[in-house]
Amino acid sequence: MKLKFTKLNLSVLIVLFYSIVLVSCDKKDNADDCPNCPSVTGIFPNHAKGLDTIKIVGSNFADDFHSNIVKINGIVIHRDSILSGSKTELFVKIPRLCGSGPVSVDLDAELTHYGTAPQFIYDYFYSVIDIGGSGVNVQPCGNTPVCNSTGYSYPFGIGMDQSGNVFFSDEFCIYKLDAGNNYSPCMFAGCADTQGRIYSNGTSSRFNRPYFFTLDINNTLYVPEATDSIRSVSPNGQSSRWCTNPSFQTLTAFTFDKSNPDISYASDLLSRGIWKILKVGNNFDITFFAGSYGNIGHANGQGNSASFYQPEGLVTDRSGNIYVADAANNTIRKITSAGMVTTLAGSTVAGFANGTGDEAAFNFPRGLFIDENEDIFVADRINSAIRKVTTTGIVTTVYQFTGTLSDVKPTGVIKDKQGNFYVTYKSNSNAGVKKIILN
Repeated sequence: MKLKFTKLNLSVLIVLFYSIVLVSCDKKDNADDCPNCPSVTGIFPNHAKGLDTIKIVGSNFADDFHSNIVKINGIVIHRDSILSGSKTELFVKIPRLCGSGPVSVDLDAELTHYGTAPQFIYDYFYSVIDIGGSGVNVQPCGNTPVCNSTGYSYPFGIGMDQSGNVFFSDEFCIYKLDAGNNYSPCMFAGCADTQGRIYSNGTSSRFNRPYFFTLDINNTLYVPEATDSIRSVSPNGQSSRWCTNPSFQTLTAFTFDKSNPDISYASDLLSRGIWKILKVGNNFDITFFAGSYGNIGHANGQGNSASFYQPEGLVTDRSGNIYVADAANNTIRKITSAGMVTTLAGSTVAGFANGTGDEAAFNFPRGLFIDENEDIFVADRINSAIRKVTTTGIVTTVYQFTGTLSDVKPTGVIKDKQGNFYVTYKSNSNAGVKKIILN
């Protein structure tokens, strides 16, 4: 039988031929497939910190070591960080925060890495600095009356606005640390040496023990006080009455529902539970949402059948669950949007242990922060530590103050988008804010 070739058949054969050639040329599983392609066969050591130097061993690297395109975890290393080398080895400085992943070398778009790239492990570590000073002689942020500031007393709540400025509450006022000026402190709202209840601007205002506050997307602070009051503070320092109720006793923390800004929650130290606040127009519908009003305990259950000892820090996740630092019970509690209370992590016995659920142990947890991954971070006060709790109850230790910093007792904690932490603290000799820098 004779085959009859048409122009169409010939075109198909030509396309098929070139497809086979291209696929064959693209395969670079070994040196025979691409004898001039670079290959990485080892890295020494295979783990390091940022700015450490590693040796990359392989073959067919560029004669000019700066001409190599080195990638770690998919990140191209700056040519100045390729310190020296030859055709068989390169010495490379690890970029900060590059993460863990494969190490490969390319020469150009055609001569790219072949074979299996070895894996590098990035060793994260933290360093600690003081920010905001000691609080002595801090001036008002704006043109408001000067008042006396002899030093930070007992910092609690901490937050960050959209520009990276840090705010924290002290005994009778709120301070601002200017991110654009090396976290220089100023007195943002209230006067450090005078308590009271005056709604005004800047240091003309008076507060009565502001605790764990929250910021909204407009940089407005919502501040619970150790009374019956939640007030708002605008970005220019104007404080106003937001919600007061005679049933509130000693409010310790405040947070909004993430899916509905008209719903918020406040923890109450003396009421021993959590209030739910529903904003309806200019009015508020307030209910005692979880806990046995005024009664100390550690019972799980629905609504008022549950009990708390010392509810403090509060955060919410995107599903509407509320998480509470029950300080004197040494536990992190979870409340569903329907009011069901469970113990997420920790037991009523104080301790210091990682693990899942009641295998973990805390010692007086206070402030909470939840990040975009819905990991919860805890200021574990007596343990001088920042702990991480997943929404499934797995507890690990992020950082613990040790050595000369072992007397630092964190009260509040936040985390920025770069992975750095900011904590308010009280130690035996001073108080203030520390920045824990991820490296």
